[in-house]
Amino acid sequence: MKIKSGKYEFSKLIGWIVGSLVLIVFLNFAASFLGIYMVSTQAKDAGDEMIRSGVEELNRILSTAEQALAGELSYDTDITRLSVAGGALNLDYLETYSIVTRLKEILESWRNQRDFMLHYVIWIPDTDTTITSCSISDDYLQWYEIEDDLKTYITEQTKTDPYVTGGPWKIVKMEGENFLVNCYRMEGRYMASYIPVESLLSSDLFENGNDSEEYFIFLDQDMEPVNNRAFVEKENIDFSQIEYDQRKLELFNGRIVAKAQLLNAEFSIGIIVDGYPAIISVLGIQTIIGVLLLLAGFAYIWLVFYIRKTVIKPIQTFSDNLEKLEQDENYAVATHYQINELGKASELLADMVGKIKGLKINIYEKTLEEQKIQMDFLSLQIEPHFYLNCLNIIYNLAELEKYREIQTLSRCVSDYLRYIFKHHNDMVRFGDELG
Repeated sequence: MKIKSGKYEFSKLIGWIVGSLVLIVFLNFAASFLGIYMVSTQAKDAGDEMIRSGVEELNRILSTAEQALAGELSYDTDITRLSVAGGALNLDYLETYSIVTRLKEILESWRNQRDFMLHYVIWIPDTDTTITSCSISDDYLQWYEIEDDLKTYITEQTKTDPYVTGGPWKIVKMEGENFLVNCYRMEGRYMASYIPVESLLSSDLFENGNDSEEYFIFLDQDMEPVNNRAFVEKENIDFSQIEYDQRKLELFNGRIVAKAQLLNAEFSIGIIVDGYPAIISVLGIQTIIGVLLLLAGFAYIWLVFYIRKTVIKPIQTFSDNLEKLEQDENYAVATHYQINELGKASELLADMVGKIKGLKINIYEKTLEEQKIQMDFLSLQIEPHFYLNCLNIIYNLAELEKYREIQTLSRCVSDYLRYIFKHHNDMVRFGDELG
């Protein structure tokens, strides 16, 4: 039974390979984007919660301090009694001491409600009375350094109006350090609250309870950073390009940048939530997987083309040569086989084809030779009868004394014998045969 070799549809094979590769890459990127979206959403939610809670807590602290300042200055009559207008000159030492002690205890109790330095000051210039919330040596040392600057600032802020209540919080730089300051005035009596920015930032006010690292940047009215300026400039962060309450997730930096506006304050706060390694890890892993898939796809396609060149195409050539051999008994040995066994098989087949052709020629020639011998044998069998017949005819003609016919017949027989003995090959001219 003859089995015909089939042709390989290589284009369809490549189509299936490319299609499967595209599908795998698409699924990988879809999974990557889904993972990045989920991680970024979680990061945004965690950052938003931390930002919201931190800003709300800071607004609450500043609002509480404002209420304390306004309430104490407005309703505590002892502050008025310590001023000249309130009759401070009529108070004896014990009364003055008792009032100052009570007011200081109130201020210290407010101060002790926080784990950072939130200080209160009562200042009555006309009696040179100053009461602070300082209770430990560090508080006193800081107060002594900024006392003159703070009193100057309070005076400048309230010099145009004898009654100042509900003023905005401002950032004031005193002795090289930044402070959040708010001050009130009622006639000749002043009351202020100040918070060192560094002390506020080092507190647990903005702790979020995860592994991320937070940077809180106080921004002036020009959106320039008051603290951590070097870090902001190094990271190339421009808070002026960010809207209030907007969260900007920078995936490749693994951080969230946001800006919030505080209540009753002439400054804003910028927040940088850094150190979300999960985002970078997912992004990096998925990028590596995508690159590896692409490289594997190209390698896969190259391998298919290589197999086509070294295996499929030689086999097809081998099959085509076999079909040609079946048709015209000619076989051409392909010289581009890269498979050693296939090349040897092709050479062996070509050698066998050559030998078979040689055997066929030898058999054909031998057959012709046998046929010639047979023809010669038949000729030898015919010629003796011919010679005897000719002699009998000459004898009979001699009895009849027909000498001219004997001469003619003798000459014809002589010419015929001469012709027979002259030609020993198989090729005879047609004219000679007729003559």
